[in-house]
Amino acid sequence: MKKLIILSLVLLTIGKTETKAQSYQERVKEYVRQYYPLALKNQIKYNIPASITLAQGILESNAGKGMLADSANNHFGIKCKDQWLGMVFYKEDDDVDSLGNLMSSCFRKYDSAEESFNDHSEFLKSNPRYAPLFELKGYDYVAWATGLKQCGYATAASYSKSLIDLIERLDLFVFDKIDLTKTSNPYAVYQSYVFAESIRKLPENTASDNIPDVVKLPDYYHGLFPVDENKSITGNVSVPIKEK
Repeated sequence: MKKLIILSLVLLTIGKTETKAQSYQERVKEYVRQYYPLALKNQIKYNIPASITLAQGILESNAGKGMLADSANNHFGIKCKDQWLGMVFYKEDDDVDSLGNLMSSCFRKYDSAEESFNDHSEFLKSNPRYAPLFELKGYDYVAWATGLKQCGYATAASYSKSLIDLIERLDLFVFDKIDLTKTSNPYAVYQSYVFAESIRKLPENTASDNIPDVVKLPDYYHGLFPVDENKSITGNVSVPIKEK
């Protein structure tokens, strides 16, 4: 009886953990869906990869649910600095006083998430510290992630790796190369690519009833984002997507 109770508690704990993990995954997906337009807008204006902006936002704001995002609309963990004349929000971070004691840090506060995204781009563009980043290719997210760490954006040793992992796990690099003159629905293009990749990665012995005959990608993606042939997929894998 005791063994049964213990097993039940273990299963219950596992179930709760999986639920939390799933809810975070859903939050991340919703974050991308909600904020990709801001990332694309600032990519055009400032030449900052949209994938980098989205990954930093997800990481720094805990997918929009962190204290700074919730209380100050600050999605990028940007501190006040001497030149900041706007609203402020205080919380403990990594600043210490003269005795080495942790003290409250001053963070920028915004009226909206859009202001936070705009200020993040302006912060990077106007700060000489980050000037080397703007000499990189706009779609080189690996170099950007590495450069952000080297330029001192964050103190965490794994910061670059965390950004790169997010971008590659969520296929955020797709946003960096979307041709906005050829589509009025960038998110549909992104979803199409994510779907195509999920099909490509299916095991070869996957039941054919569970696999669509066609994986749709916009025609201008052909060669840019190659979808390798998978023996379990039939039909054309680069049929142009029909937009509404």
